[in-house]
Amino acid sequence: MNQKLVLENAGDEATMTVSECRTVQTKFGSKLVFVGTDDEGLAVETPLIPDTTAMKQLDRLGLTPETCPGESLRFSRAANPSGKPYWNIDVAGPQAAPSKRMAAPAPVKAEVVGKPAAAKPGGKSVNTIAESYAQLWETMAGYLAVSCATHKVPLTADAVQAAAATVWIALRDHGLQGVPVTPAAPAAPAPEIPTTPPPSGKRLAPPSATVRGSPAGESDFSKFPPPNAADDDLPFN
Repeated sequence: MNQKLVLENAGDEATMTVSECRTVQTKFGSKLVFVGTDDEGLAVETPLIPDTTAMKQLDRLGLTPETCPGESLRFSRAANPSGKPYWNIDVAGPQAAPSKRMAAPAPVKAEVVGKPAAAKPGGKSVNTIAESYAQLWETMAGYLAVSCATHKVPLTADAVQAAAATVWIALRDHGLQGVPVTPAAPAAPAPEIPTTPPPSGKRLAPPSATVRGSPAGESDFSKFPPPNAADDDLPFN
């Protein structure tokens, strides 16, 4: 018959080479019992250990109830200010063959696909951010200059500021603030629109009433006699 180890108080501990780990059902839930031999070769077994506690300890060691037989384990109790002492299980002797022990799971680092991680606060100096924004402002001014020249609308500082702020927020949402932006090419000069030649300021001389070939200043009307009121060319009586 196996001798039950007495492990009730904080600081109690015992070591055994495990030969079996079995589950016992109680009215308080499932428990685990480890059976084996101590350093003197006596058959011993542990008290009932809550299965959740025992499984947590075995998982920390990379073991399971099926793979722990053959292991030399140390069972101990640690102080618990709020209740019964904690259970601890540690490897005490030569470890089993590597193929028998499961590797402890490595922490998995979650990665968000499609959205770059946001920059940590304080990762950039105020000067760096200011220089990036100033460069973006100049770039947007170049783009708007091209557009305004095409559509023949005035370019204002308010329009440049609004466009730069909109793009700056979009860059922040995509984690791209501070990335150099290629400035727009300088606007090509608008083609000159042809206009009619300006007036010369000279006025044309009024038409002359002089008869062609007559002496200068002689009116052609002077060649005709004054009208006779008795004459009537109309075909009416």
